[in-house]
Amino acid sequence: MSGNASAGEPCGPGSTSESCAIPAGGDCDEATGCYASCLDAHQRSPALPSGAYTIDIDGPGGLDPVQVYCDMVTDGGGWTRFWWSLDDSGDVSLDPLGEDLWSCDPTGSRCFGKIPLEVRPADFMVKDVNEGHWAAWHFDETNPVSSAALGAMRNHELACALDTGVDWMPYATNDDSGEKWCGVGSEEGGCDSFQYQHDGSCIEWKTGGWGLELDGDGGCYAAALKVSVGQEAFLPECGGPDNNFLDDGPTDGDDRSGELYYR
Repeated sequence: MSGNASAGEPCGPGSTSESCAIPAGGDCDEATGCYASCLDAHQRSPALPSGAYTIDIDGPGGLDPVQVYCDMVTDGGGWTRFWWSLDDSGDVSLDPLGEDLWSCDPTGSRCFGKIPLEVRPADFMVKDVNEGHWAAWHFDETNPVSSAALGAMRNHELACALDTGVDWMPYATNDDSGEKWCGVGSEEGGCDSFQYQHDGSCIEWKTGGWGLELDGDGGCYAAALKVSVGQEAFLPECGGPDNNFLDDGPTDGDDRSGELYYR
């Protein structure tokens, strides 16, 4: 899964190459250049496939280039993956945003990464890897839930924005499963709650441990995103681990591997 540029071929801004993404593992320097993001690569070469690419977020001379996975298909493509958990991790002792892209292996099973500080993303996407569902949001600085989510996922800021009364709704989703997570279905309502905490200070019945959540009420299940919220962190009323992506409950266990993207 990599770009198709041959070794030594000029790549990056200004290139006239038919395929100008540097393959994962390739070198990026002032001579060859690198794309700034998956969106940059997609806009310059729309036929590029999804896969692992090397990008240079702030250009030559700043941060090191980094290997990332790019989704070049979903909702028009150009998505950069910054977070993934493919092994059903629910360890509440781990900070769910405690890593960064430079410390992660894009072929590994887990990265609790963040959106780089140098990036000003327009869109956010959650993927339920098990069932192939996705939902996408536009970041909106006037929306308190969106602001809390971006502050946590990029700036590593703790957040407790519960029941704000202002919905942050996905602008697109392919989830036609009937599951009633926030943003779809009348039972849960809109996504008006976001929390990123390391103790029980945000949700009164949460007993401890890290939690990252985009939800409609801060209660059990039925959330767009819940991470590192294992059974030991909640009172027994939840009935089991609450670690889900675009999921309405604990019964099927099919929504516990997920990925997060920015664009």
